[in-house]
Amino acid sequence: MNLKTFTPEKITSLRAGGDPVFQMNQKNGMIRINEAACELLLLTKNKKLIFHQNSNDPTEWFVETSITDGFVLRDKNDRTNGLLSQSLPMVRNFFDSIGYEYLSGTVYLGIDPFIIGKRKLYPLITLKLLQWQQNQKDLES
Repeated sequence: MNLKTFTPEKITSLRAGGDPVFQMNQKNGMIRINEAACELLLLTKNKKLIFHQNSNDPTEWFVETSITDGFVLRDKNDRTNGLLSQSLPMVRNFFDSIGYEYLSGTVYLGIDPFIIGKRKLYPLITLKLLQWQQNQKDLES
């Protein structure tokens, strides 16, 4: 018999290598940034996040880091690693622009940034969130 052992310490370390994601909630404006996303973006609580929307395609969003402008980051108050930000208008604008109707959702972060001059813009993968929404609607009907 080959047993896998699960303890709180090991479960946290197993999840740490997962996909980079932002979890957003439009009730309280919370943006939870998991450890994988923090590592990809080289985020610390001393940096800030700037969100960009493509005006030609409002469902296309990007995120970049800054040390001067943007949404402030703070540590999570739980066992998981990662960071938090909070902006109700930002989350609601994001969800409204892509036609997302649920209270919260997980947005995957693209790992290959678009380079514009010295700026790195990482895509937020909205299609996966919209596919999840459609699957939920199909289940509900």
